[in-house]
Amino acid sequence: MKKHGAVFVLAAMLFFLFGCSATTITGREGNYLYGVGEDIHVIDIDTREHIGTLKVTEVVLLSDTPFTVTERTGTDENGSDIYETVSCAQLVQIFYQYDDRGNGKDISAANFTAYDAAGKRGEIDPAGYTGESREDSDFFLVALENKSAAIRLDFQYNVLQTTATAKMQLPLSQAG
Repeated sequence: MKKHGAVFVLAAMLFFLFGCSATTITGREGNYLYGVGEDIHVIDIDTREHIGTLKVTEVVLLSDTPFTVTERTGTDENGSDIYETVSCAQLVQIFYQYDDRGNGKDISAANFTAYDAAGKRGEIDPAGYTGESREDSDFFLVALENKSAAIRLDFQYNVLQTTATAKMQLPLSQAG
């Protein structure tokens, strides 16, 4: 019985590992950095079918005055969340559009990972902060710990994906 349990655990681990790998690519080489306004054509890695188009339409620096955010950093031995207050230097709003080409795939802030100029991961949609909505775009906010002239953004087509489908280097523009 123990042998079957070990095989099951190994199979589950392999499924998780390979289930989180990239299932999509873009029409550009893997190290290409997309910019604001560029169409990112998402392609199924197996069929080479164009399954969607992502475009970051605008990146706005909402604040470059120091502020704090509360980040969840893990759980304690009782399963309760542990939070930490983090000092941040900038608050950024990213507007994007996604055309799912009729396949019903939703893209949200959870599909993105943001980094400041020092390579520190930004806090996406920090609690207590809201942005300005626009009729033609979706958006999310990013709190950056280090002042940056640009933000690096990774896009994962599937939320649990371990590699980026596309990478972006986006200059910050002042709100106004």
